[in-house]
Amino acid sequence: MAKTAFFRNFLQHPIQVGALAPSSNALVNKLLSPIDWTKIRTVVECGPGNGAITRGVMKRLSPEGKFLGIEINPQFVYQLKAEFGQQPNFSIIQASAIDVEQLSKDHFGTEEGIDLIVTSLPFSPLPLAIRKELIRNAGRSLKKDGVLLAYQYARHLEPILKENFRVVKRSFVLRNFPPAFTYYCQK
Repeated sequence: MAKTAFFRNFLQHPIQVGALAPSSNALVNKLLSPIDWTKIRTVVECGPGNGAITRGVMKRLSPEGKFLGIEINPQFVYQLKAEFGQQPNFSIIQASAIDVEQLSKDHFGTEEGIDLIVTSLPFSPLPLAIRKELIRNAGRSLKKDGVLLAYQYARHLEPILKENFRVVKRSFVLRNFPPAFTYYCQK
């Protein structure tokens, strides 16, 4: 049922959803594996969609860690609130990820930045200027040595990541539909 709802959302909002199917467990595990979760206290997920990555983050995040999801699609916000809303370290807001810097400051109440941003945003259909602004704002939201994790179905985002982060590592996940590149980017 969840896959059918996800596909229906893709048909209704292809620029917001960006994929035909939710992320696979193989993609989730590859994306999240480089992180030392004992050190993570603040996480923002931009574009959590139906929560495939969110589930992986929440399983790994310590009870002291805090999670903020930023999702533009009201159906996904409702679904994620229903699934995770009882967890005290989980929050989600309906907003644009372009505002990640201010939203994370407001939510976490800190100027020093956040530990980790995970983005599931579909960058491909977005204009280049918007892609650059999203990545730049994400980078400014992170504390020194903070990490951005991303996945994409093509490598067009890589030059923008390299402009904004001192470390950019790429991997490939074949066991996903479609296959995807994962990125580990450190400020």
